[in-house]
Order: sequence, then structure tokens, then C-alpha cells
Amino acid sequence: MSNALIAAADVLEKAAAYIEAVEAEKQAVAVATQAKTAADLKVKFSGLTGGSLTDEDAAKLANAAPDVLALVEKLAGSLQAADSLGGPGETQDTPASPSTTKEAAALAEDRFASWLTNKE
Repeated sequence: MSNALIAAADVLEKAAAYIEAVEAEKQAVAVATQAKTAADLKVKFSGLTGGSLTDEDAAKLANAAPDVLALVEKLAGSLQAADSLGGPGETQDTPASPSTTKEAAALAEDRFASWLTNKE
């Protein structure tokens, strides 16, 4: 082989090594960012639910696709601590359902009369 071809091969090898190093650095930054985001989500999860996210689940989040991780982070950021829904009401707004046809007819008549008198 001629010296020109050897020199060209050396230049191509150095260019490939440089590109590989740059891509490895970008990948390392992306992995570190995802790991930090997963750790932040672990803290948010424990703050919202009172429970804890396992290390295995945090590792799965860290290895998830960046758009999936961004979606989960967005959802966790918009959530607040769950409010208690309470118990059943003290009084019912609607009367009990009628058990006989006579009661159903009387209830329907009362509702119709109420509707007629309350029309504005």
C-alpha cells in the first residue's frame, strides 16, 4: 500500500475514535440525566403517596425511553397529595326509590306538580 492510503486510513481511524468518544460522552450525560430524573421521581412518589418506590422500579425508570420518563415526570409534577374522599353523606338528596307501583305513581305526580309550580 502506498503512504497516501496509510495516511488516509489513519485519519479515518482518528476521526472514528473522536466521533466515538463524543458519542460516548453524550450517552454518559444522557444516562446521568435520566438517573437523576428517576431519583427525583422516587422522592416525588414518596412525598405524594407516603410509600416508597423500590430501587428496582427506579432503575426501570432510569432505563426507560426519555420521552416516557418525561411523561411520567410531567404527571408526577402535576399531581398533588390525594384528598380524602370522605364517607357517605349524612342525608340523601333524592328520596328512596319507590317499592310499589302506587308509590311510584304518587312520586311521579309529586315531581310533575313540583315542576309545574317551580317553572319560571
